[in-house]
Amino acid sequence: MRAPGATVLVVDDTPENIELLDGILSSQYRVKVATNGERTLQIARSDDPPHLILLDVMMPGMDGYEVCRKLKEDPRTRRIPVIFITARSEMEDERRGLQLGAVDYIVKPISPPIVEARVATHLALFDQRIALESNVRERTLELTEALDALERERKEHASASARADYLLSFDPVTGVANRHDFVMRLERAADRLRRGGQRLALVSVNLDRFHMINAAHGEQVGDRLLRTIANRLAKCIRATDLLARIGPDEFVTLLSEDDRLTGEELSAAAAELGERMLAAVRQPIDSDDILAAGPVEITASGGVTLFPDDCDEPLGLIKRLQAATIHSKSNGRDRVTRYSPTLDANLGHQLQLEQGLRDALRNRVLEVHFQPKLRVHDRWISGAEALVRWPDGKGGYINPSEFIPLAEDTGLIVALDRYVLETVVADATLWRAVSAHGGRIAVNLSAASFGAPDLEDMVRDVLASAPEPVCLEFELTEHTLLGDVQSVVHRLHVLREMDVTLALDDFGTGYSSLAYLKRLPFDVLKVDQSFVRDIESDTDDRAIVGAILALAKRLDFKTVAEGVSTSRQLEFVESHGCDEVQGFLFSPALPSADFIRLLGEPAPVAS
Repeated sequence: MRAPGATVLVVDDTPENIELLDGILSSQYRVKVATNGERTLQIARSDDPPHLILLDVMMPGMDGYEVCRKLKEDPRTRRIPVIFITARSEMEDERRGLQLGAVDYIVKPISPPIVEARVATHLALFDQRIALESNVRERTLELTEALDALERERKEHASASARADYLLSFDPVTGVANRHDFVMRLERAADRLRRGGQRLALVSVNLDRFHMINAAHGEQVGDRLLRTIANRLAKCIRATDLLARIGPDEFVTLLSEDDRLTGEELSAAAAELGERMLAAVRQPIDSDDILAAGPVEITASGGVTLFPDDCDEPLGLIKRLQAATIHSKSNGRDRVTRYSPTLDANLGHQLQLEQGLRDALRNRVLEVHFQPKLRVHDRWISGAEALVRWPDGKGGYINPSEFIPLAEDTGLIVALDRYVLETVVADATLWRAVSAHGGRIAVNLSAASFGAPDLEDMVRDVLASAPEPVCLEFELTEHTLLGDVQSVVHRLHVLREMDVTLALDDFGTGYSSLAYLKRLPFDVLKVDQSFVRDIESDTDDRAIVGAILALAKRLDFKTVAEGVSTSRQLEFVESHGCDEVQGFLFSPALPSADFIRLLGEPAPVAS
């Protein structure tokens, strides 16, 4: 039986019947009363509807049948159980009432026990129905949620499967084919062409110093740069050619002989494509692409191999392609090399050189030499640039142009930078002698070192180990500063707070120099020697050097001209207000002891 508190609506136009029913029910239920159909519908549709309605059939106006029909048509009231009360006991009347939705009939004269029993029974049935409907809804919701979860799992599985299929063939960063797919397609192409006596060519493009960009500025910047480069390279090839990324910084394309490309034309087309791809890489990259202070320039090195001329086995062909690419890198970069058997020996030499450099760093056999800087107005030495030298064990030195690029390509450049800095700082005698003349020792800092997370800690540790106060200057190129401007500016300010002077090296050779001058906190501007070299004969170089020096003076930068090797060059930069010069006119880079002996004396060119 329903607990007390259930509401029963009694509908009858006879007061005596209402009084009788109220007397029967009020001890167990809350009773509401209506005397006509309109009031019945109003109460049933209210915010406090009854749980059951006892409805008289015969009423003036709207009879009980009509009231019941309206109740069952209305979604708000259709679930309220209705029991008809009538003096008519004909079977047809009962059938009609049940068809309209009534749950039971009570025949007058009213019997209290029957009323109590019928009301209690149908309220209990109503409660059970409500509970059952609630259980059905809950179970339906649970089933729906389970089905939704299964559907999500199915979609996730399908997505993961599709992703796995995609990653099996495509590079997730650039969207071009990956190494796995490239090798498979190369093997199929080689089998097909071998049977037909045809040839194919591989052309590689390996980005120069790309690992330094990742190390200095993070993989997000590196990935954006890779996508830009991949899009450019895709525009260089035919729709039938394959472009793939087969290494962190290496792309390769496959050219097959066809009706339009046969015989020796294939070799020439491969070489021409390699040059075209390098030119595409070389184009300045907008700052919006990789968050730099201005357009950024990057270069690449390339290689070309032919099948079956160089090798008739796909993996061997790729190995020879990489040997050609390494040769391009070790011979100045930004060029394409056609494979030849002699390059295998060069590759072995490069591996031997790399191991030798590692040993030299570990055994600390590298030397640091100093190229003096000359103060223009009085011709006295004002400082020096520290330059690393690698003894060859035969009384000479390995050319820096050979091992510095190797250090950059192998990631050894960070260890090399620290080696130079530690060596310079450890020479207390040098520091004392230079400081007496107000000069500073400049150390070149690579992009990889500048971007290293522990740069500030490394510099603090090295400076703290110095036995004498240190006058240090870091020289940084525009390439070093590639990346998010705010991060670059913050790092430069941290270095300046350590009393480190900052010099922008090779000024004028990049695309974003003016942007750097405006936004980055440099103290010194170094005019690149490529402009100074020809100022005696080239009017354009004279104009460029004059403009750089004038701009620097207006912006209150100290200026240094590199590569001054003649008196006329010195006179020209002096006449345009240059503060310091360095170059062979005065001295090449010298061992520490020889450099110290020069201090305290006017330079030989002081006439």
